[in-house]
Amino acid sequence: MKAIAAYVPTLLAPGGMCMLVNHYFFRFDADSRRSRRIHDAFAWSPGFTLQAEHRRPFYLVTLLRGAEAGVRGLDQMRADRVRV
Repeated sequence: MKAIAAYVPTLLAPGGMCMLVNHYFFRFDADSRRSRRIHDAFAWSPGFTLQAEHRRPFYLVTLLRGAEAGVRGLDQMRADRVRV
């Protein structure tokens, strides 16, 4: 999951936004715990900055901003993706 979360920011324009929305019942079921792990992995990613998180009955929303141009590592990953 962390590998995907680290790769997704390279697909965005510099400073682009990513919104994750998943099923969520405040950790009462396995799917809610899985949703929390997904959102945590993306928030962990060095290519994202957490902008907002909203926990409501039935859903979890996380809004992330991609790194600006010039962030070490992300520019190289973007360049590698373009070459493929």
